[in-house]
Amino acid sequence: MTELKTKEQFIELRAGNISYDKLSKQIGVSKPTLMKWAKELATDIANLRTLNEEALLEKYKIGKLHKLELWAEQLQAVREELKSRGYKEVSTERLVDMLERYSSLLDKEQEPLWLKDEPVLTNEIPMLPFEQQDKWQP
Repeated sequence: MTELKTKEQFIELRAGNISYDKLSKQIGVSKPTLMKWAKELATDIANLRTLNEEALLEKYKIGKLHKLELWAEQLQAVREELKSRGYKEVSTERLVDMLERYSSLLDKEQEPLWLKDEPVLTNEIPMLPFEQQDKWQP
């Protein structure tokens, strides 16, 4: 086996956290050489470990995207359940509180966005006040 192939095998096995003893016996390279390779190939080993971890997370669906999807599904289920229920069991006082809360949330969503700084014009076009329109040029 060529040294390049041996190093590739070393990277794969070391990324799998195989000990230097086992690696030495399996690929027939001394431990001092393996330790030297580990320093030289540390980035490759770390990258392969990361890829392996990501594959494992994906396999068991515990990655961030999967969590978000699960939470979104749960949120939708809660919304559907709430929609199917009536508000007959809810006290008048609680209904009034809910009305105020949702009204406030809707009001906040409808507030216009205002720019705090004047917009910056590109291409160095001077910005003249409306009163100086006689100086405007096409």
